[in-house]
Amino acid sequence: KWTYYLVCFGLMGLMLWRPAWTVAISALESLAVVVALVLSMGAMVVVLSDAVLETGGGLVTVEEILNFLISGSIAYYAWMLGMQELLGKRR
Repeated sequence: KWTYYLVCFGLMGLMLWRPAWTVAISALESLAVVVALVLSMGAMVVVLSDAVLETGGGLVTVEEILNFLISGSIAYYAWMLGMQELLGKRR
């Protein structure tokens, strides 16, 4: 968690240092968030732990699903806007 925050602050510093790179940096960061969310949620769903097999506990909760949907939607939308800007297709 702290590593992610440090990377975000580093990217912010890079954007302040080179403002022309802002769109590319934000598009890559959004893509990284989408990939991390999908991999972490996929690992929770696919990998069965002993607790799930023995007690049925440890399954994905409604809060985790909502977090995934909200965060993933925002990150995907930000990535799409960044790619449109980079490809010159944004109005």
